[in-house]
Amino acid sequence: MRREDRAVVAQLGFLHGMVHANLLAIPVLLLPWRSEFLADDVTLGLLAAIVYAFFGLSSVPFGFLADRRAPSSLLVGCAGGIAASLASIALSPSLPFLAVSLAALGLFSGIYHPTALAAISRSVEQQGRGMGWHGMGGSLGIALGPAFVGAALTIGLSWRTALGLLVLLPVMG
Repeated sequence: MRREDRAVVAQLGFLHGMVHANLLAIPVLLLPWRSEFLADDVTLGLLAAIVYAFFGLSSVPFGFLADRRAPSSLLVGCAGGIAASLASIALSPSLPFLAVSLAALGLFSGIYHPTALAAISRSVEQQGRGMGWHGMGGSLGIALGPAFVGAALTIGLSWRTALGLLVLLPVMG
């Protein structure tokens, strides 16, 4: 793989892991939210559904934009929006605020896949290998996001602090 292709795939693989780490940390937070916000099972299920619904539904309009805009600007918006959304979730004073913040997390996370996949398919010479490395980054995020939040809660950090630490990932990206 060419040097410039490796750089693109490494950056996108990191961002892919970050997107999945943040999204899959949400189920780990449902139990603390039950206690803090006095939420019942239906409310908790709806909170989780909000983030994933916005993540899925936003893919089509962002795919449209990915065909018409430079991937770099969309990916910066993705990372910045995720950082702001995570901070907003961590600072949520109420269930309605939390729900809106989760919707924003899903919306900004939805920018990622269509934009990154278009960028790889347009700029990486060995697309299959690039997609493989990119996919590995996402899989690591799937594993490490919930594990990190679970470990943070286990050692006594608040859920708000754990999410505050997750804000560092999109900032680093």
